[in-house]
Amino acid sequence: MCFILKDVLNETLLSLTFFLYHLQFSWAFQTQLFPLLHNNRQYLSLQCQLLGMNCAKPTDFTFSFKGFSRRGGDTDVHCHGWGLLFYEGKGIRCFHDPEPCSSSPIADFVSNHPLRTYNMISHIRYATVGEVALENVHPFH
Repeated sequence: MCFILKDVLNETLLSLTFFLYHLQFSWAFQTQLFPLLHNNRQYLSLQCQLLGMNCAKPTDFTFSFKGFSRRGGDTDVHCHGWGLLFYEGKGIRCFHDPEPCSSSPIADFVSNHPLRTYNMISHIRYATVGEVALENVHPFH
């Protein structure tokens, strides 16, 4: 019993330490590095970001998508378009927009309407190659 409690306490302390480190890094990124990165885009080699979900039963993804969409131009530099693809029954529903996800009316619509699916994938773009245009926004289908 004593060893189990000790292991649980160690894991809790490690988790708390990681959380505090992540929180400190997030603060530093948003207050110090984000303006630098956003103003010096041509010197960076950043990649796009993805959010994916694969579930055993139909699940609403709007909570996760709301947070992810803020990264598309609001809290992160990925402001060159976005896309979302998910199964609806046996069909596929797909949304694309070359505007930043954080300010897109389409993303706002998706964020405020509970959509349940087994699988979804979303993409926010940081343009390194190609123009900021609808044809360069993923996911393709």
